[in-house]
Amino acid sequence: MQAHLPDPRDERGKRHNLAFVLTSLLWALLRCGGQLSISRLHRWLVREHDWLVDQTGEMSRKAISHSQLRRVLADLDYTRYNGLSEEFFGWSAQVEGVWRSVDGKELRGSINGVSGQKRGEVLVRLVGHEDALAQVLGFYQGQKESERTLVEEYIQAQSTGSLQGECWSLDALFATPALLRALQEAGVNYVVGLKANQAELLTQAQALREGEAHFDWAQLEKGHGRVEQRHYQGYELPLWQVDARWDRSGLVSIVWVERNRFRTKDGKTTQESCCFVSNVNLEGLGGLVLAGAIRNHWRIESDHYVRDTTAGEDGIRCGHGNRLRSVASVLNVGLNLLRAADRKGNLRAYWEDCSADRQNVVDSWRRT
Repeated sequence: MQAHLPDPRDERGKRHNLAFVLTSLLWALLRCGGQLSISRLHRWLVREHDWLVDQTGEMSRKAISHSQLRRVLADLDYTRYNGLSEEFFGWSAQVEGVWRSVDGKELRGSINGVSGQKRGEVLVRLVGHEDALAQVLGFYQGQKESERTLVEEYIQAQSTGSLQGECWSLDALFATPALLRALQEAGVNYVVGLKANQAELLTQAQALREGEAHFDWAQLEKGHGRVEQRHYQGYELPLWQVDARWDRSGLVSIVWVERNRFRTKDGKTTQESCCFVSNVNLEGLGGLVLAGAIRNHWRIESDHYVRDTTAGEDGIRCGHGNRLRSVASVLNVGLNLLRAADRKGNLRAYWEDCSADRQNVVDSWRRT
């Protein structure tokens, strides 16, 4: 797979094969057990070099140096790397009815607080609600660019019909006529949060609550020191009530969610009301499908937490944007491999097992 990546290095004096370096880097990531840094990855790469040479037959007498590894990462075509990874492992393959969350995660190690920076590099991904496997949509610079623009450009860049039947959940940032129109025209089923950023549409959604709901369902969950009840009510959105700028967005449904949470430790109770819009009809099982998609949108936030704490991604201090994007791309592949192989659902424990025993990494590599 990685042999198809373009290598921008000058052929003169090139000592290390790019595909072997990237394979070694991914192997080092799987073996390190988390808490990443480029130096830590390089140390594991050096430890595993001789074994990898024996397994692959690569003619490499010595591991790549730390400084040269940083240069390779700085020049890597991470967009092509992500595309090849998704194609090889089938992570971007369309599966009808499977919902995925869209969101961005700031790479805090790219923020230079000394110079007064408030934003840094941002990674935008699709994360599966059920399996948590992630697909990289792209990166943007938080101080200059927009997450919404990146997602819209990604949709427009796809071939006709390639997104047909996909199911995406998005937060209120994406509730704009242009983006929802792009999703509708691409054939994507969506559910999107609605807040005061679209005040007129939100007012119309609030007025619908005075009528009878077409879908009404309650859910009770206990765990993690709290009891939470969610009440879902779905309403059909009449086309004549929608402003003309939303005409081609496919809006047909409004879902209101009332959350009542009781914290067992101190008896504190909180209540929250949230609104969502969708192009999925409420008829049949449509209401239950939307309720499940809304409930499971949190999965991408859980994945952000794994990258921050278990992987230690935010601790990777790097002022070179391209280098940090490359490391984030390799990490995405590594976490997908770990999740696909982990049968107990405890990624941290499984990653530690991979660090303790090389055979666990071999097994996970073979399974995928």
